[in-house]
Amino acid sequence: MCDVLLLSAQLADAPQLKFKADRLCWGERMYYFKEAQTQNEFQKFYRLRYKIYCLDEKWLNASDYPDKQEKDFYDEHSEHYHCVK
Repeated sequence: MCDVLLLSAQLADAPQLKFKADRLCWGERMYYFKEAQTQNEFQKFYRLRYKIYCLDEKWLNASDYPDKQEKDFYDEHSEHYHCVK
């Protein structure tokens, strides 16, 4: 299991949803959330999605993503958060 969990909140179809919490306690572990703001943080999301969707699960064809970043139309309308423990 990786130490960094990347989340995307799709708000285009559900504008009434807003991410309010900055931390989550799960069992005895505490996780902290931060909204992605820098280009580097967004690229971490896209690279992780590429790894999971293309390489691990093989849901998407890796050769369709030569920059090894899985991005889609919804990213422009989404808020991205990363979670660290």
